[in-house]
Amino acid sequence: MPEPVDPLNVAAHERETVRVFALDLAPQQIDAFVTETPGNGGDPWPMKTALGATELDSGHIEVFAASDLRGIGLSVYLTEGQGISEGDIAADREALDAAEGHVVLLRARAFGGIAQSISPRPPLRLLGAYRQAQAEPAHRPSPARPDQVAGAHAAPEPARPRRDIGAAIMVLGVLVLIALVLLFGIRGPF
Repeated sequence: MPEPVDPLNVAAHERETVRVFALDLAPQQIDAFVTETPGNGGDPWPMKTALGATELDSGHIEVFAASDLRGIGLSVYLTEGQGISEGDIAADREALDAAEGHVVLLRARAFGGIAQSISPRPPLRLLGAYRQAQAEPAHRPSPARPDQVAGAHAAPEPARPRRDIGAAIMVLGVLVLIALVLLFGIRGPF
């Protein structure tokens, strides 16, 4: 069994971890906190500052309202949507599902492959750090996420799984053939 994730120390080789934080801010303050903007009152990126991170990539950060997970819970979202094993979150399941307000997921790639120690402070509150069952491939888009709160910042929309295009073309071809047979079968070929 792999060793537990150190929630406050990011290894340079990390690729398979997800750190989960509660974000204790009012909804109208979230966009300014999570968005990297030079004009944010002298702080170019309040979230990076609150994490105490030296490197942070917004493309691997997900922010959403815990209420978006009503009915399934944060623990299920982590296991089914993020690939965290059931055993890794078992001890934290109750606390994760009780999360209110907004949640921040930081995938390992958010730290840009830079080894660093983080020292989160309010409004961020660490809920846990978990290892994904399989490492996140470099080319894979972000996993599915719950609906975003208007204005909240999150990773880009994930690519939709491709359906079997060959089967769809074959079905379309059969439908066209049936239509032609019916059309010419009723009126004749000439």
